[in-house]
Amino acid sequence: MDNVTNITHPADKYLVPTHIKLGYRTLVIEPRLMDDFGEYINNENKILYNSKQTPPELVNTIIHELLHAIFEDRIVSLVSDKNEETIVNALANGFMTALVDNPELLNFLNNNIKQIHERKR
Repeated sequence: MDNVTNITHPADKYLVPTHIKLGYRTLVIEPRLMDDFGEYINNENKILYNSKQTPPELVNTIIHELLHAIFEDRIVSLVSDKNEETIVNALANGFMTALVDNPELLNFLNNNIKQIHERKR
C-alpha cells in the first residue's frame, strides 16, 4: 500500500491513491489546504484535492478532476472550454450518484476489473 496517502478525518480514516495511470501519463494525486474542492493541472499531470473534505466529497472530487484529465486528453477539441466544467460536473455527479445508489454496480466493476488485471499477467 505504498501508493496511497493516509488522511486523518475526524470521523474516519480513508485511503487516497497517490497516482492514477491514464494512458501514457501518470497523474499525481496530492492533498492541499485550499478553498476549492480540487483542481486538475494538465501541464503538471497533477490532481490536487482539498484535504478537509468528507469522504463522499473527496470521492466526487477525485472523479471530477479525473474527468477533467480525460476531457483534456481525449475530447478537448470537441467542446469549448466554457462548457467543460458544466459537462465534467454533470458526469462526475451522475457517476457518483449511480455508485452510491447502486452498491452492486461498484462490486460488479471491481470484480470485472480484477479479471482484466489477472488476464494481463
